[in-house]
Amino acid sequence: MHTCITNPSAHSTTGATSYVGGTALCTFIPSPIISKLRISALIRNAAQAHPSIRVITGDLGDASLIEQEARNSDIIVNLASTSHLGSAKAITRGLSNSKRDAQRYWIQIGGATPLEGKEITEGRFGFESHESYDDIEDNSSNLSLIKNSPK
Repeated sequence: MHTCITNPSAHSTTGATSYVGGTALCTFIPSPIISKLRISALIRNAAQAHPSIRVITGDLGDASLIEQEARNSDIIVNLASTSHLGSAKAITRGLSNSKRDAQRYWIQIGGATPLEGKEITEGRFGFESHESYDDIEDNSSNLSLIKNSPK
């Protein structure tokens, strides 16, 4: 099923400084469509934020903050931990209790934590990566990444 998102005005992201989140933001922000959005990101350290986004300082434990952002957004992109139940419930409450007329979307991505090993070890988050991983050609190195993941 293909869904077209028309005229969204607000977008919130969790995990913006993660491997996937940082890469996603660096890829999406230059897009003419995305550049029209008011993008907000939940980030623990504002110094790690992309300069064109609105920073919401906090973490996944800040349920009321996450709920408020979800209530005021048309699109929620959760690129943070998929196993954090409290933040998932906060997003659900926010989307369910919104007074916004727009169609609402929740995009969830998971399973990329092993790819963040280098960034976790170096304490470097939210920067674009040019690395690519092929499930077939890079199978042995991908399995090694998973095995040696610090998380």
